[in-house]
Order: sequence, then structure tokens, then C-alpha cells
Amino acid sequence: LIARYVGYSSWENFNDEKPSKSSTFNNLNVLSLDTIAIGQSVRFSYSPNRVVTMKCIDRQKFCITKSLNSKIIEGDIVIANQIIARHPFHILSVVRNDYNLGSFTAGIHEGIELIEII
Repeated sequence: LIARYVGYSSWENFNDEKPSKSSTFNNLNVLSLDTIAIGQSVRFSYSPNRVVTMKCIDRQKFCITKSLNSKIIEGDIVIANQIIARHPFHILSVVRNDYNLGSFTAGIHEGIELIEII
């Protein structure tokens, strides 16, 4: 009954197709933001049609310089550790006009599509 509820024809079919591993190694496109030099910029994009450019102003601290269709806007100061392609981007802190808005996650559903250092 449980297997049929989640879309399988039988319990045996479910057991044959379910992932058997609890962990694995991945070859991910990861950008560690502590490797970005002060003055360098990073651009990232995510659906639907959001593009953000941020300039490094300190270790893992960035100022948003361009923002298209995103909730983080030009002038925001963000702190983040890394960006991983095809995964949500977790920003630890967003400060706007000296007010900490808290954390922010970009690309919740489909992840980050593009990451580039410019």
C-alpha cells in the first residue's frame, strides 16, 4: 500500500529502484568565496531570470553591485562561504542600510545556474 501511494506498482518494485547508498562522493562545481580577492567580483544566476553581481570587500564579505529580479539588491552587504552549481546558495547574512535582514537562500528550487568570477 505504501509503495503504491508513492507511485510504485509493488513493494518489490520500490525496493529495486530506491537508492541503496546513504552517502557518495560528488564532482561539484564549488566556488569557495574565501578565495576571492578583495576587489574581484562574482556573478551568479538562478531561475527565474535572476542575475546578481557582488564585489568582494573583505574575506567572505561582498557588496551587491548589480541585481536583476532578485530580493537582494544593489548596496546590500552579504556574507557567504561558498556557491555550488545546481544547489541553493545559502547567504549567511544580508545587511541593508545598516539593518541585518538575516540569512537568505537563492535558487531554492533549481539551484544556482551560473557562477563566474569577473
